[in-house]
Amino acid sequence: MIAPFELRWAGSIPEAVELLGVEDAHAVAGGTALVLLMKQGLLRPARLVSLAGIPSMTGIERQDDGSLRIGALLTIREAERSS
Repeated sequence: MIAPFELRWAGSIPEAVELLGVEDAHAVAGGTALVLLMKQGLLRPARLVSLAGIPSMTGIERQDDGSLRIGALLTIREAERSS
């Protein structure tokens, strides 16, 4: 059984930093490994902060210098469909 926790969604990186500023807070994006640790009782966070809603952490963008900016939360499917 998973212990109770608070779940918050960040809309920006500064908001995520603020939400993670409490004791025993953890960031989550996909969360599969995190959920397994919680089910096993090995991790009991007071707060989880979802990063999935932060637009600047997704997508692929070509920069002015020709390089690519790849967001840390880019999914394989998004990469596959990018042009």
